[in-house]
Amino acid sequence: MGSVLLIGSLLGALAGTTHAGAILLHERRAGSLAQPTAAWRALWTVALWTLFGTYVLMLWLLASAVYAGYLLRRRLRPASAAKPPRHA
Repeated sequence: MGSVLLIGSLLGALAGTTHAGAILLHERRAGSLAQPTAAWRALWTVALWTLFGTYVLMLWLLASAVYAGYLLRRRLRPASAAKPPRHA
């Protein structure tokens, strides 16, 4: 469990840094980079991504497992069990 928390936090920090870079790039293009709110927004972005990185990682893994199960079930279902298309 500790390694999951560490990996999630590291991935969250990476995503947060990328997101903060995009925020700072947008603020620079808008000409408002000198305002302190741009730096605070970037800092909070990194902090929140790092904090919730494990949560996002686990949701992504869960969704991937459910989707893989769905695809496997679809592939293993015989063709005769497929429903015929409905005609109006």
